[in-house]
Amino acid sequence: MLPQVINRYAVVIGPRTRFLQWVQATVPIREPATLADLRAEASVYLLTPGHEMDPLELSLKRHYGQIFDRELESWCIDESTWPSDRGWAVFQEWFEYEIGSMVIDLDPKPLRREPL
Repeated sequence: MLPQVINRYAVVIGPRTRFLQWVQATVPIREPATLADLRAEASVYLLTPGHEMDPLELSLKRHYGQIFDRELESWCIDESTWPSDRGWAVFQEWFEYEIGSMVIDLDPKPLRREPL
């Protein structure tokens, strides 16, 4: 079976220093975390653009709140420790991102969805 293009964009989310500072202040970790530690476990999100003329970043702007919450929740489920302002500007302070417009599935097995 030939590789297939998936009708999604891939967004790789990496932490910036501000996210690292929150992790260090919030999560009890034996070894101090570094940006390299956190970036080694980067999350990848798949997004569908609204239509073909949508800039890729516009699709991210529609979903950044969910991504922000998911990234925080992956470290601490206590929402009282989360920043109260989780707007787009704060998201950009806390995370770097890279958007890829071509997602190619090299595995012939069907995709499987699992709840978080």
